Amino acid sequence: MVAYLAMPQLLFAAPARQISGLIEGLSSPTPATPPVIDEDKQSDQDLRRMRSRRKRKKAEETPTPPSYTESLEKALDREAEAPHPKKFFLELALLFTSASTTASRQGYTSDPTVHFNVAWQMTNEKSQAKDTAKLWIGARVAPFFGNGFYQSHPGGYGLTYFGPMIGVGKIDPLPSESAISKPGEVSGNVVEKTRTSSEGWLLSGGIAAVSRQGRSVWPQDPSSDFLTKGVGLDVPGVWLEIRNMHVVLGAVGINLLAGVQTGKDKAFFYTGIGIAGWD
Repeated sequence: MVAYLAMPQLLFAAPARQISGLIEGLSSPTPATPPVIDEDKQSDQDLRRMRSRRKRKKAEETPTPPSYTESLEKALDREAEAPHPKKFFLELALLFTSASTTASRQGYTSDPTVHFNVAWQMTNEKSQAKDTAKLWIGARVAPFFGNGFYQSHPGGYGLTYFGPMIGVGKIDPLPSESAISKPGEVSGNVVEKTRTSSEGWLLSGGIAAVSRQGRSVWPQDPSSDFLTKGVGLDVPGVWLEIRNMHVVLGAVGINLLAGVQTGKDKAFFYTGIGIAGWD
């Protein structure tokens, strides 16, 4: 009985002694090879890191250069505040026209056209108050084109009126005089600077000569507009214009104008916008 009880213990004890012998018999691990430090390479890496830190620090300390838009805005502000006496302007006006006829002329159409105007302010600015209207003189070239009937005969006309101009009007003082009094506009927490501009008006008129370029298959008398002629008169030939003048950037003008040109048995009415250069 005792022998049977002791046999399992002997069976379990034998493998344990074998395992213990195997574990105790393991060799120690091979020691790791220490890393080899390349001093030259390490120095290069340290130098590159130092340079990178220095560049970042310099970039942080250097102010950001103005963008193209900011530079353009500053240039436009300087131009707007530069002194311009505004004694003279040259204008190119795009106009929409209509024609009214009587007697022998009927059914005139009138196409959009372009007029050329030049004007000088004659009054001495220093001798009068700035709000006083001044005398202006100049010149005007005003073409009109279209089709119609003369004595019931169809044809096409091209009438170019030209001649001197005289007028009365005024324009705001120099931008530099009014720039200080114009506050900025507040939008949220940002103050937006209002660029200086000038306003004015001009009432002008005169008597114009005319040059004709016409076409018609019917024989016409000398009073017809459908004949080609040199310089002549289209009685009464009186014209009148009124302008609202808006000057920005000191020397660029945007004008709104309306006018009338009279001729024999006809009158042309027109309105439009003009782009002017000031000096």
